[in-house]
Amino acid sequence: MRLALLYGEIKTLEIVVLAIFAALTTAYCVRADFIAAHAIPLSFLALSFFALTTVVLRRPWTAEFSRAAYPDAAGSPIFISVNMILSALWGALFVLLALAYSWKLGSIVTTGIVVVGAIATVFGPKFMVRVLALREVRRGTRKA
Repeated sequence: MRLALLYGEIKTLEIVVLAIFAALTTAYCVRADFIAAHAIPLSFLALSFFALTTVVLRRPWTAEFSRAAYPDAAGSPIFISVNMILSALWGALFVLLALAYSWKLGSIVTTGIVVVGAIATVFGPKFMVRVLALREVRRGTRKA
């Protein structure tokens, strides 16, 4: 079995998840009762902060995964735009998941949030590419 770290295949998300778990573990040593009660919402809030930060920095975290599937498109402005939208969407969904867990809304709600994200991630990019490409064509037509 290859180690992803040795082959440069580790993703930023994986590093962030490791950091979140390390922070929660450290915090557990200090405030075990609080962390035990709030670890899941805190994890989702941290993931949201990460996801939204990558959007602000214009380096969407989803691009690392998309680049593996579409390496030739990775430099395209449409590729970046689609991944900015997906990364922002997941940032919002992570906040919703944190709230759902905090408010004890149950597994149907949390599963629904994840399903919305999965459907948007699987089917959304093709739709977004069409819309963004059409917008570019219209801009080019207006300039000509």
